[in-house]
Amino acid sequence: MTPPRARAQVSLLALSSVVSVLASKGASRVPYRDAKLTRILQDSLGGNCKCAIVVTVRCERENLDEAINTLRFAQRAAAITVQVRVLASRTPSACWHALPV
Repeated sequence: MTPPRARAQVSLLALSSVVSVLASKGASRVPYRDAKLTRILQDSLGGNCKCAIVVTVRCERENLDEAINTLRFAQRAAAITVQVRVLASRTPSACWHALPV
């Protein structure tokens, strides 16, 4: 059985690779299925949802490498552009009449 910390590291690594692919403009395949975390966040990261990613860093000298990597991740995440599309253009009354009775 994999310890929880190792599973979290795998999920964060998968999230980083998804963000890298989405930030690059010529991506053909986005690896959402590599981890549960990226599968859950699939609609938020590449779909029609507003998404905010909050990163935190510690400013101690011993955490400098981790802080730099975190800020690079945030920079890649900020480069993601989402093409919003209308999924349905029904009026509320048309939706009401489309419900099964």
